[in-house]
Amino acid sequence: MLVSMRIVHMGVASQALMWAVETVAKGGTIAIIGVYPETVQVFPIGQAMNKKVTLTMGHCPHRKYIPELMSLISAAWSTQRRF
Repeated sequence: MLVSMRIVHMGVASQALMWAVETVAKGGTIAIIGVYPETVQVFPIGQAMNKKVTLTMGHCPHRKYIPELMSLISAAWSTQRRF
């Protein structure tokens, strides 16, 4: 089971990480994608270890993809039928 999330606010981030550990299946994977500040320090490591959870994480290089995504959205918007 893969639990993926993108959270911005610190309080919500900590809560979302707790929910991810609570809901992931034993032996499952939690993928944390995005940007978490160093101030986020609450994580239920003991519960995750007891469930043998695999954590994968990394910063998202979103700024690299924004120009290309905006051009794709603009192209799709301009070719869309209008009623």
